[in-house]
Amino acid sequence: MLIKYLKGQLVERSIAIVPKVPCIDGDIAFEARADGILLGTILKQLSEEKMQIVINFGRALYRQQYDEKFIKEQAQINKDFRSDLLESISVNIWDDYLDGSDTYAYVESSVIPVDYEKEVLGFLMTELARYLDHDVTMELVYYKSADKYPSLIGSEHEYSLYQRWQLNFKNLSHERLESLVEILEDASIKHDDIKVDIYSES
Repeated sequence: MLIKYLKGQLVERSIAIVPKVPCIDGDIAFEARADGILLGTILKQLSEEKMQIVINFGRALYRQQYDEKFIKEQAQINKDFRSDLLESISVNIWDDYLDGSDTYAYVESSVIPVDYEKEVLGFLMTELARYLDHDVTMELVYYKSADKYPSLIGSEHEYSLYQRWQLNFKNLSHERLESLVEILEDASIKHDDIKVDIYSES
């Protein structure tokens, strides 16, 4: 990053900005180094506009590191995954919502890769269409909670973030949801000859 204003003087100097401590409210502390020299007070000398540039840079860097970490974790899950060893596949249809708002279904597992989640939910979408009224619509989407809560990346709460495929529902009332779960329990749905356990809880 090139900073042209430093400690009241116009300069043109390449400065490395290293984010150090992300906080839950989105504030970030940085170390700034130029030619290996720590400029600990540089952030106080920057204008509000330049401060925002630095903060955005730090957030983008944390997001890149978070995404790279997820990709590595998924690579390991894919390597270890064997669908033939699954006794069942758990799918939860979230029930903590108000009638008139949307809800979603997702595969509840830490050992199933996201690609297989998509396959299972795509299959389930076709199955559910047989039991739902025409005004209930479904959409298969990939959801990243970090898009909604970016300040959690790099914090002590980062563990709560997730990326997964979801089957979103519109116009699915609680009455319809309860009836649907009962029907699906009796239907004994299987994917790849693996039982799909469908339930609804929050």
